[in-house]
Amino acid sequence: MRYGIGRCENPMAEHTHSTSRPASGDQRPVLLVEDDVLNAMYTEQVLRRMGLPARVAGSGRAALEIMASLPVRAVILDIELPDMDGFEVLRRVREARHWATSSDVPVFALTGHERAWIKKRDVTGALSGILSKPISEAALAEALAPSANALTGRSLGADTALAREFASIFLDELPGRLAGLRHAMDTDDLGALARHGHSLKSTTAMVGATRASIAAMRLEAAAVQGCPEDCRSLVADLERELHAARTSLDA
Repeated sequence: MRYGIGRCENPMAEHTHSTSRPASGDQRPVLLVEDDVLNAMYTEQVLRRMGLPARVAGSGRAALEIMASLPVRAVILDIELPDMDGFEVLRRVREARHWATSSDVPVFALTGHERAWIKKRDVTGALSGILSKPISEAALAEALAPSANALTGRSLGADTALAREFASIFLDELPGRLAGLRHAMDTDDLGALARHGHSLKSTTAMVGATRASIAAMRLEAAAVQGCPEDCRSLVADLERELHAARTSLDA
């Protein structure tokens, strides 16, 4: 199979060994490449409810190391990672030779951006699909249909214990997120503001803080467009909505 992206050398040669395709019904995991704890936790739970074992990597390099030494059945790849972007991970996977994971493994981009943004990067031929954050069970089930068991019919969002766990993680992380947001604003770091907005857009939606999610989306857009004055008022809006979300979740 050929893909329309550039070639590169295998960066993980010390981890490679011959690949064999496991038989149907084996326990190859789905590899989830996601650095946001809440997003990773949510998606992993959805996969397990679908009867699919999951392996989580928090960075691009960690993902490459796993695929070099472990066969995986599919990859769900966040595009914005701390060490390399998802496009670079995708390129290396498609050009890999003699890894435990086949170079034609299904790879699904996971992103909070518009689909058109990914399509502009001219990598859609190398992708098996695009999944939007926050990911829905239905979309994930459709993407992984050949591998997944039937869903139980019970919504993950209806799992009260799990919802409380998500809320607890969100609240624990919130002071650090607020501090990072304020620091980015005080230092006029539009790139950091865009990253904070992008991350908060999906995590707030995941805990039901819709107004905060909309505020985060607006901040991301203003930062990407290079509008510092707009960002100042939008940061204030987002901080207000995050405090309101904290009050609601603490209740």
